Amino acid sequence: DIFLSTMICLFSWQLSQFIFCVQIVLLLVLQFAKVLPRHVTLSLLTHHLLAMAVTVYIGPLSLTSLYSCLVMSATYVNRQNAPAEGTWRHWALTAADIISTQGWAITLRNWMNHNDDYSHISNLLDAKLSSFRDFHTMLYICSPEFDFLPYETYDIIVKTFLLPSAILGGYLALYYWYRCFKTRGYPECIEPGVAFNGLLTGAFIAMAVLVMRLKLFMTPHLCIIAGMVFSKRYLSLVKIRKEHLRVGLFVAIVAAMTFHGAKRVQDEKANY
Repeated sequence: DIFLSTMICLFSWQLSQFIFCVQIVLLLVLQFAKVLPRHVTLSLLTHHLLAMAVTVYIGPLSLTSLYSCLVMSATYVNRQNAPAEGTWRHWALTAADIISTQGWAITLRNWMNHNDDYSHISNLLDAKLSSFRDFHTMLYICSPEFDFLPYETYDIIVKTFLLPSAILGGYLALYYWYRCFKTRGYPECIEPGVAFNGLLTGAFIAMAVLVMRLKLFMTPHLCIIAGMVFSKRYLSLVKIRKEHLRVGLFVAIVAAMTFHGAKRVQDEKANY
């Protein structure tokens, strides 16, 4: 259940709200691109809103956090603009959605006018991209976990065949969409679930490059995208339809991953 899992995450880790904030932005992007229907977005936002309300009332979440303001404004705007679906031009309704959501989010934060306990997180981003420095950012920047992603990580995800597999999975998905576009048109050719996970993986890669510690989000999502390599509907487009061919491909890729991956696991165990 989305409500229960979201609430547990918000209670268990104070920074989970920033991850959910990224997810909400990507959901809105897919909605504006006509990939995700408005009623689906509204349903997901409602689950987030309920989880947020419980966490604000009895938990650590601040009502003035970016996540809270974004969820409230996006839910309100989607409910208000839903009757205009089909009567307004898509570009006009999308522009109204974007402007209204952003405007309400900013208005809510300014209207409540409380100090955000997590403002130092946004300051950390400023420090990574500019010369901005303060006490909190200096504490973070001095730690290697908050440095830029080192070359060693790139080397590992390439040698363990994770990154090449993810790139191949992404290519197969794009090729499948291209083929479907010729017969179904846009946006029916796009798979919303795959598109969301692809965008989320890209966002986590960008975040991990800036802050090494966030590679804990990047690596699992690369595994999800890499797993698409074995999708029957994707492989059928490249003439791999028989079961023994798919099994052979699976064995080959797992063997390539294991060649360097097993040594990596042994090295990690040696550190403990």
